[in-house]
Amino acid sequence: MLSAIGTPAKALFGNFGGFIAEPAHVFYGALRSGDVKQLRRASWMYFGITDTLQKSFPYAGRIFRKASQTSDEIGTLFRADIRLEKAKGLELAEEIARVAATKGEHGPDVILSIHRELEALGADPILRFGPNAMTALDGLTEATQKVAHDRGLVFDFLENKFPNGNWGQKEFNEAYKDFWKKGWTEEGMISQSAVEYSRREIALNLNTPLTKRLNPLIKKFPILRSIFWFPNTQMNTLDMFGKYSPRFGVDGGNIGANFAGEYSQFFGPYGTKRVQDFKLEEIRQILAKHGEDMTGDPIAKFKHLRNKMRGRVATGNIAVMGAWMMFSQDRIRGDGHWDRKVQKVRNGQGYVRRTYQGLDGKWRSYEWLGPMADWIATTVNVLDNFESVSTTTLEKFGKKMAFVLGASLTDRSFLGNLEPMFGVLAGNSQAMARWIGPLTNSMLPLGGFRNELGKTMYGMLREVENGDIADMIRNRNNFLDIVDQDGALPNVVDYITGKPVNKQGGTFWHRLKNNFDPIKTYEAPTPEGQFLIDIEYSGLPHFNVSPKGVPYTTTEKEELATLIGQDGYFNQQLKSVMRQAEQMTFTAKNGKTIKGYRNILLYLRKNGYTAEDVPEFSNITNRLDLALATAKNKVYGRISTANEITNKERLKHQKKSYGVKMDMDNLDRILELNNSK
Repeated sequence: MLSAIGTPAKALFGNFGGFIAEPAHVFYGALRSGDVKQLRRASWMYFGITDTLQKSFPYAGRIFRKASQTSDEIGTLFRADIRLEKAKGLELAEEIARVAATKGEHGPDVILSIHRELEALGADPILRFGPNAMTALDGLTEATQKVAHDRGLVFDFLENKFPNGNWGQKEFNEAYKDFWKKGWTEEGMISQSAVEYSRREIALNLNTPLTKRLNPLIKKFPILRSIFWFPNTQMNTLDMFGKYSPRFGVDGGNIGANFAGEYSQFFGPYGTKRVQDFKLEEIRQILAKHGEDMTGDPIAKFKHLRNKMRGRVATGNIAVMGAWMMFSQDRIRGDGHWDRKVQKVRNGQGYVRRTYQGLDGKWRSYEWLGPMADWIATTVNVLDNFESVSTTTLEKFGKKMAFVLGASLTDRSFLGNLEPMFGVLAGNSQAMARWIGPLTNSMLPLGGFRNELGKTMYGMLREVENGDIADMIRNRNNFLDIVDQDGALPNVVDYITGKPVNKQGGTFWHRLKNNFDPIKTYEAPTPEGQFLIDIEYSGLPHFNVSPKGVPYTTTEKEELATLIGQDGYFNQQLKSVMRQAEQMTFTAKNGKTIKGYRNILLYLRKNGYTAEDVPEFSNITNRLDLALATAKNKVYGRISTANEITNKERLKHQKKSYGVKMDMDNLDRILELNNSK
């Protein structure tokens, strides 16, 4: 069951990444601060790998069993986004149904029966394997955090007991056994506020202020759940994005503002506040927010959290600098281009968002890096859109800023869901189809599994009729192609090669690997496709209607794009243009000669030239536009339904002609002819 296993597998990698990153941040922060005692403390906390594995995996197994059998016992561990809510007042409803049935009215009893069946499906251990496994993984994270937390408390205890530092592994193990026994409930659940905070933070499950405001609204209007699928996770993603916000300068500097305000809490508003400058009451308040108290060594706990914050900021700095370097080598991608037409061309040539190119030429995903991936993508988005080869920095500035902000922040929060919601409320048929289609599909069991199964079996992008709910549902059930080829949706075709666009991977095994592996791999575009990406070409062979205005079906769109690729005319012209582009030169004012069309445009844009200032270099785009128009004209008459389209065009012309002449007899005759079909 692909999605039932694949989703927890991705969550497992994310949880592992979280509790691997925690010590890395603390160690790096302690190194930056030069605090030797904190380095020793972190070493005793996190260098108990065998102990961590021995204690965490059995606990995770116990949590999985409880989630499958007695989920009520682990209510605090279940994520709010996937928790099953029990219906309130069910006893009253059952009594009403019983009384109504005695009077021969069985409607309430039927409704209750439907409720019971749906509740049984929702609680079925097999159907809920994904959520239950994710809960077990949260339990795994919680156990690892308890191990680290208890080992840190032991270190503080021994440092106070032996001021001369004359203690070793024997004394540590004896004290650790006592600390490990504390902080458990009667049901065998971990119950420590600091551990719970760390687990929730790693699992993106903290109760942020925005979540607290949104959840009551969703409870009052449950229909909103169909739009805001995972509000808790989205709010935490935005919060974590802020915690990794880069700051450059001495000791982190003060450039940039943390959205959660945590950096200023630990380092002051200017990033220069020292530990000794904090009052005990300030430290108490900060520790309380992270589930810590003032027992033991509160200064050591405070420094630990402070070092973690410093390490996160440093990680954000490294991510941004790495993105700069890789972008200069054309080996990294962000969220795409602000111009949708340019991005459509990129998508058709195998462009996959948030990927980097390895030394083997293949593109791999960096999405698994979490908040670092967000900062890398944000950096690339700025460079990609403001060093555009088609416009200068100031041209379309507003649209560029809106795109960068939306990709970096809006899409990571519930604000990204407001646009489709407003589209639905405004009566937009396409927005309604995009909402109703997935919602209807998810009403049936294994909705995610069916979607992932189709991607793994085929992987091609499909042509979907705008506003067609049936097409939207079928697009999430492409596995049906194996038994219903006639009902299969047409493929999106690369008009250069004439082959279907398959971003998921060329072979079944490659797609299967990508479904489980967080570091997904993708093939590089063809040289021709890469050239179109590099010059930000925005031309597409739109086949919405025929030359005389008859709408094409999605099947006909697929066939026409295939014919262009098979004909080869545009491909030949594109290669000719590429050869011309490679030979172009430009002499700068300083006498330096720049060779290559793309390099010339990048230089001109960086020096403030606009598209109108360099008309001599627009010949490349004009040649491509002309070649594409010619290629389209060559295939219109070769489509298999050419005769049917011709007849439709003739009838359309006749209706228009008779309508202008007010010839009602012939107009009625044509309309009756159409109705008879």
